[in-house]
Amino acid sequence: MWDYEGKSIAHPRDYSILGYDKNTGERVMPWLSADLAEKYYQSNKNINEFLKDYPKFEEQSLNKKPNLKQLKEDGNVGLDCRYLNFASQCEGWMQLTENGGYGSFIINWSNVWKLTTAAAIPYYTGKYANSKRG
Repeated sequence: MWDYEGKSIAHPRDYSILGYDKNTGERVMPWLSADLAEKYYQSNKNINEFLKDYPKFEEQSLNKKPNLKQLKEDGNVGLDCRYLNFASQCEGWMQLTENGGYGSFIINWSNVWKLTTAAAIPYYTGKYANSKRG
């Protein structure tokens, strides 16, 4: 399950939920594409400062690669679709549900073709009460 911004809030593999640093209360670094990670490392900013002004869903493509350095050194693989640019289905899920829609499409993940389904979950209170997605 993804929140309204595209952050993973429930995942079959719990280690993929985007989390927060218990000491600072700030979001931890989401799993980035290798090209985005390189821009981040060169920026000398903390991840939240860097991503604050960075474009969301930037040219997502299966041609981009995951940041394996982050995976190997940190083990942090919190999923935030806005910056998971090697997973082009993320933008598809957001587009499919932006007006309250639902449906399925095929993705290629780990060299396997998979059917994926997305649907907006109706909420009638809070910030979702008057939104198409909610």
